[in-house]
Amino acid sequence: MLVLNISILFKKLEILPVISLYFHSLMLFVVDNWHYFQNNSTVDENNTRYNNRLCIPSVTPAAIQRGTTYYIKIFNKLPPEISVLKNYKTIFKSALRKYLLPQVFHSIEEFLSNN
Repeated sequence: MLVLNISILFKKLEILPVISLYFHSLMLFVVDNWHYFQNNSTVDENNTRYNNRLCIPSVTPAAIQRGTTYYIKIFNKLPPEISVLKNYKTIFKSALRKYLLPQVFHSIEEFLSNN
């Protein structure tokens, strides 16, 4: 009951919970450092609907791969209408916030399985 009331308060006051703030900052990091990531169009020459998604690096040390894998998985779970705005940081930032506001996530796994 208390969790439900807190969720309603977050939505009513338009406050992002901590996990959503974490997602928000991760996605801004990805957008700011886009040149460090590879998208599917650079790896696969076929024109598919997943060309704008990021590909998970296959040959990296395990510790680095675990860290960047979350960034990439979260970015790839964003709706296409938000991820295509990556070149327009201000618009991307507000669209991402509007997307995260009505939803209250309690973990990364919940976010990844929800979308």
